[in-house]
Amino acid sequence: MNNLGKQSSCINSDNWPATRAKFGLLVDANGLFKPLPGFKDKDLKSSTALSSSSPLILTRASDITLELIDWLWPAYLARGMHFIIHGQPDAGKGTVVASIVGIVTSGGKWPTGEQAPKGSVLWLNAEDAENYVLAPRLEAAGADRSKVYFVKGTPLPDGGERGFDLKKDLARLEQQIEVLGDVVLVVLDPLNSYLPGINMNDQIEVRRALDPAKEMADRTGVTILSIAHDIKGQGAITSVSKIAGSGAYGQAARGAFVVDHEDRDDKDGLRRFMADKFNIGAKPNGLGFRIAGKIVQESGLDIPSSYAVWEADPLDIGAEEAMRDAEDGKAKSGALGSAKDFLSALLMLGPVTVTEIESEAKSAGISMRTVRRAKDELSIQSIKDGLSGRWSWSLPGGGLSLSAMPFAAMTKEDSLIRKPRPRAAVIPSEPVVISKDMADTWRKQAERMLGKG
Repeated sequence: MNNLGKQSSCINSDNWPATRAKFGLLVDANGLFKPLPGFKDKDLKSSTALSSSSPLILTRASDITLELIDWLWPAYLARGMHFIIHGQPDAGKGTVVASIVGIVTSGGKWPTGEQAPKGSVLWLNAEDAENYVLAPRLEAAGADRSKVYFVKGTPLPDGGERGFDLKKDLARLEQQIEVLGDVVLVVLDPLNSYLPGINMNDQIEVRRALDPAKEMADRTGVTILSIAHDIKGQGAITSVSKIAGSGAYGQAARGAFVVDHEDRDDKDGLRRFMADKFNIGAKPNGLGFRIAGKIVQESGLDIPSSYAVWEADPLDIGAEEAMRDAEDGKAKSGALGSAKDFLSALLMLGPVTVTEIESEAKSAGISMRTVRRAKDELSIQSIKDGLSGRWSWSLPGGGLSLSAMPFAAMTKEDSLIRKPRPRAAVIPSEPVVISKDMADTWRKQAERMLGKG
């Protein structure tokens, strides 16, 4: 190892006099660098004062000019930085982005009340058709469409074109920003379409691909806003660590926002826009919005579209709490579903005593609290035996109708005991494990219905 590769605490200045003379450095008794007499201190202030053969490239913290963050959307989107909006495919991400584009191109007001700077937008779109999806959506959002430019591809020397590649074409993107002169926002929709060949699970590889774009944003002052889809089946709302099924994309951005339904079963209900990563300050408040339909007119045509209607008040819930609620709801929904299947199977042939139900539920590992919720969901009836005083539960209609039973017709005597009342068969969505005793109960019920008991 040469002398320059040694740590400063171990360097003997007598071993590298030429280096000391060249850079005006010496090592004091503690092994620390300091200027030689007569060497001007200002020569060490710049990170370029030392050539590539110096131990390290340095920038003195006291020489850094302090600056305020330049906000595109105060407290939400900063200029010169990269942000991601993610969520399930039908959450409303595109509608949110169209709203943002509409606000900046028209110089409108943000949902939080501040005036937006007016500028142009470069939109790299690899998903929706511009003519009947994106352009109508922009019109509905009040955008100045003359200031929105869809990037169609990269020209080739032979007159052809190819798809945009963020790694290969970043310099061209920066040149286009300079040519237009007033670009404030670049949209990557979706992000992974412009990173071909990248292993999205490799955080280092993703960072190496996105860091140059981040530096370009810093040089030009534009905000990069990427759209990413969460993987279906991960739940109604997923964390930044699951963007596009990977944590690498989220870690490479300065902030990430998740878009979701407050109630996934209510497609016309409230949707939420919440920060689940934000490392340039305190996380901003979550915002609610609804998607409203709108007819936009073009060349005499009435074209249906939609836009975001933002709620006036911020949400009283953050992304982390929403994710916990979603997980709790998923767990509760799963337990309730199991309990409903359990009761449907248990009561399929007729009433069963509460004592037996409690015993079976305990064997199945289902709490009676959940079983009682399932009872209410299924409108199960409580029946009291007039002689014994015991309570039983029964499905509406008393169980399966005879037409749904795989047995022969009941005898006249049995028909007086239990008159069949038609009803839809309740079929469990998954197999239900029951004990041998309950299986025996079912067998006895079936035999009695057949006149064999």
